[in-house]
Amino acid sequence: MTLYNEVRCALTMIRMNIRNSAELRGSFIAMIIGMMVNNMAFVIILLTFVHVAGEVNGWRAVDMLALSGFGMMSFGIVFSSGAGIKKLPQYVSTGAFDSILLSPKNVLLRTTTRAFDASAVGDVLLGFICFVLYGIFATPSAQQWVMLVVVFLLATTIFYAVVVMVYAVSFFFTDAFNVTRGFFQLFIQPSLQPGGLFQGALRAVYTYVIPALLVANVPTEIVRAMSWQGVAWLAVLTVVWYVLAVVFFRFALRRYESGGLMTFGM
Repeated sequence: MTLYNEVRCALTMIRMNIRNSAELRGSFIAMIIGMMVNNMAFVIILLTFVHVAGEVNGWRAVDMLALSGFGMMSFGIVFSSGAGIKKLPQYVSTGAFDSILLSPKNVLLRTTTRAFDASAVGDVLLGFICFVLYGIFATPSAQQWVMLVVVFLLATTIFYAVVVMVYAVSFFFTDAFNVTRGFFQLFIQPSLQPGGLFQGALRAVYTYVIPALLVANVPTEIVRAMSWQGVAWLAVLTVVWYVLAVVFFRFALRRYESGGLMTFGM
């Protein structure tokens, strides 16, 4: 299949998943609101921390809004429209992955768009609100808004790439749920903290080895500094991590052994 057909098929699957999830409208809305309330508490804690402790190596309260915007929207977009990748341990352990392999479509794309998580829409919405508040209080220039959009797309791609690598570990274990959850927490937790807390070797580790800071911290710093050189550097790292993710997924896929379970579905 051509790239156009692959993308078209993926978008069709996402639309179908959204319609299926929205059939139970009350539950759909409740999950979204619940996630927004949960994340709102986290944002309030971050803002209160900076208000009480003061700036953290140059990180102000308004920067926390940008940090939350980048982190929540990246998380929400990947795990709402691409929730299937999060269920990879379940697919592998139950043998349901067989039906994905039988599809003529791209295996990674097919796995990613196999499911939809309504609660992650709450992350997207609150992340957008954080960006709006950032625009009100930080008053970024038009150039900074353009830069924000560009680095957001790059950061989301990096987030997706790392998520693919984390959950591809499922092919190496019989029951990988706890293993993948542990790896994901190792990645996501540092990305939720102010970048000013990471200095020296620790910052290098969480930038190049475990790219947690590339999801929200580095994008916030790039926009604040109005650095197109930083955008170019982030773009190079995005390509590197995406290529690594695809290569690792294909390598891990070779370890899969059919569960002998015949399943059907879109």
